[in-house]
Amino acid sequence: MALSLAVRKGDKISIGDHCLEVKAIMPPPRANAASPIIVAVDGGEDILVSEESKTKLLPEVFVFSGLGHTGNKRRLAFDAPRNIPIRRLR
Repeated sequence: MALSLAVRKGDKISIGDHCLEVKAIMPPPRANAASPIIVAVDGGEDILVSEESKTKLLPEVFVFSGLGHTGNKRRLAFDAPRNIPIRRLR
């Protein structure tokens, strides 16, 4: 099961020793679809995350955008081994 976090532009998430930043959130491409989200890891190049397929961020760490149970269209779902800590940074 993936870890799912609601996100906003500017949010930062720790993934092991790395930092993911949410750079932009685009409008959903159609009704009942998740918003595409632009992220960057450790200040690197922009990565487009969508609901279409999992995107590899780091070795063994994949992400996709998804809908929450309340219909929130701005969520990132992480698929990673349990020994890689994933936390929201304040």
